[in-house]
Amino acid sequence: MTATQLTAPQAFGSFFGVVAQGRSYLNALYLLLAFPLGVAYFCFLAVGWSLGLGLILLWVGFIVLFIVLTGSWLLSAFERQQAIHLLGADVRPMWPESMATEESVWARVKAFLANKVTWTGMVFLLLKFPLGVASFVVAVTSLSVSVALFLAPLYYRWDPPDLYWWTVDTLPEALVCSLTGALCLILTMHVLNGIAWLWGGLSRLLLGHAW
Repeated sequence: MTATQLTAPQAFGSFFGVVAQGRSYLNALYLLLAFPLGVAYFCFLAVGWSLGLGLILLWVGFIVLFIVLTGSWLLSAFERQQAIHLLGADVRPMWPESMATEESVWARVKAFLANKVTWTGMVFLLLKFPLGVASFVVAVTSLSVSVALFLAPLYYRWDPPDLYWWTVDTLPEALVCSLTGALCLILTMHVLNGIAWLWGGLSRLLLGHAW
């Protein structure tokens, strides 16, 4: 048996088997969560930095900024865990071993401020808002259309799908519509997996310390 004969069934199974892979649904869950989390992160950082810088002359601003930095670190750690468990991304630790050996409080504070992930993690949280909105829109729109087409045989009698150029009002048409929806769903899962792969790369770049 040649290599071509071996790889063709594998490619076929990989394409259509995407709907049976648990990772596909974990990726979709990550993309659906990106919108509400992105909005929450943006509000936290925008309000925190504005309030902290506005009150910095009263010294209270330093406390607010410290809270923002600490909160940003914790949220970045949460996002790192999401990338690891939902996306399957191999994200390095946020804190390098050389910094973990620091014992004094002041040394740890300086190491925290000098750690690039302290700042790149905040960049990731800010990017989560616009990129999260885009990911959410793509995920919801594509999944909704695909599922609606796939389930057409169940509701075409009461609410015929109107596809602008085609009104589905017979069973054969509904079955064709369902087949189209199944193919769209498979393509959608591949697209969402691709977007999730990009999120994984961004997580590795901004949420892990490069050794």
